Amino acid sequence: MMKRRRTWQAMLLASALLAPLALTPQAGAAGTTASEREDVIGQLTTELARELRVTAADRGARQVLFDGLVRDGEVDPLTVFAKAGPVAERFNRLALEVDAAVKEHQGLPKMEASSLTVRLHDPQGALVKGLLPLYAARPSGDDEELKSFPAEDSNGRPVTVDAVRPPAVPVILVDLNMANILPEGLAVLVDSLAQWGILGSVIYPADPQPNKTVLQRIKVKSDKEPWYKGAAEMFALAMGGQNGQARVDVMDMGYLNYDGSTYHPDQTIIKWANFTWTNVDWLIMEGDATICDAGWSRYASVVANAIHTAGQSPTYVPLNDLAKQGLSDKDQICDPWWPNSLIDLPDFVDSFYGLTQASTGVVAGSTGNADTTMALVPVS
Repeated sequence: MMKRRRTWQAMLLASALLAPLALTPQAGAAGTTASEREDVIGQLTTELARELRVTAADRGARQVLFDGLVRDGEVDPLTVFAKAGPVAERFNRLALEVDAAVKEHQGLPKMEASSLTVRLHDPQGALVKGLLPLYAARPSGDDEELKSFPAEDSNGRPVTVDAVRPPAVPVILVDLNMANILPEGLAVLVDSLAQWGILGSVIYPADPQPNKTVLQRIKVKSDKEPWYKGAAEMFALAMGGQNGQARVDVMDMGYLNYDGSTYHPDQTIIKWANFTWTNVDWLIMEGDATICDAGWSRYASVVANAIHTAGQSPTYVPLNDLAKQGLSDKDQICDPWWPNSLIDLPDFVDSFYGLTQASTGVVAGSTGNADTTMALVPVS
């Protein structure tokens, strides 16, 4: 209960800046119905997008914003107007408050990097040609169910944007910075798994130890990421048993941004010394962040609950489906009272069952979405 109280305190700090919003501090408390639940992070990022539009009405601030977006594709809202002076004072204060609320909501209190980004979707380069953009926050909810989302034009008029087919005009989106959130979240995931009796570690790409399986090449047909979220942010779980205990090693695959592209990461995916099983399951997920009051530690609890018993077997038992089902169960991640329309869980990309040290060369995922080349680095 204290956790939720602190979360709402963070939200309410932001509410002082958000006169148009009517936050409900009781949301998430016992007795609250689904219809009363609010997507607080969605509200805060929407208000930040609105304040970004207002700030960009100033010619100097607009030039700074547009220059940064055209040059880099995205900017950090915490720093983009650092030198803009009083015209951006309200936006800068709001960005800090929203950043703090997101970190609290995600269960990442030690995170130092920005949890937010402002991203430009403009494949035709229309912004440089003088076409004014739309402003929006990345919408909440299941990607496959979402058909449209609200935005505002440069004059503040409401516009409905197609979530399936991107509009012809530029779109500036306030979004969660999953490239920054994901590695922090994976560290919390491992720490939380330990509390549930699951062994684990974060596997870094260039692990120096031998006796490992390395991902030399990977291409996915679908990255499960719609246009309004930009580049995908993927992670993977290597799952098996170690001396009668379940084990989950996690790894960041943040380089795997776009489907149809081939990547050569030379990334360690299985450290065989970590497992007594001779077969290990490997599960790839796309790292969306749920909007309900459930941080990364909650992902750990559902994975632990799903594989704990099976992982205690002395020999290989398939774990991919168990973990995938847990991570896809909205009632497990959130509570059943939370509206499913607000929940955005990690998306399944592909799974590899029973990998062994002989799993080398071209190896395809079980659904055919991921095509890989793997190699074993043996004990020297």
